[in-house]
Amino acid sequence: MFKNILVPVDGSEHSQRALDRATELAKITGAKLVVFHALHIPSTLHSLSHVAEETYNFIRQQVQNTGEKIIKEAMEKCSRNGVSAEGKLVWGDPAYEITREEQEGNYDLIVIGGRGMGEIKGWVLGSISRRVVRYAKCPVLVIK
Repeated sequence: MFKNILVPVDGSEHSQRALDRATELAKITGAKLVVFHALHIPSTLHSLSHVAEETYNFIRQQVQNTGEKIIKEAMEKCSRNGVSAEGKLVWGDPAYEITREEQEGNYDLIVIGGRGMGEIKGWVLGSISRRVVRYAKCPVLVIK
């Protein structure tokens, strides 16, 4: 059924539930599980790199540290649940990087947390899970 499952995590409650569901599926199907996190600094903060390089570098390091912690905790959770997983950490726009990874990694399924916001607010703001559902080539399971 599933051989390769991609599970993007961001440390939120929704992504924790998605990780739980992905580990259940990996156990049942024997699929390889890849825990994925995209490090992202909003473009408005990129202007700091020229004006206040030290501040920008500090922010960048904090984002990196947080991402590493999120991956580490997710990997530990997989291990506690008896599922071996690979962790991947990349820089870039989360929705773009998730769909790029999905297409390059030949995944059968993406299990991703949804934000649980209302339909209008989700349409206006555009969520990562919504963009992943739209652009992914494989099935996407959105966990609320």
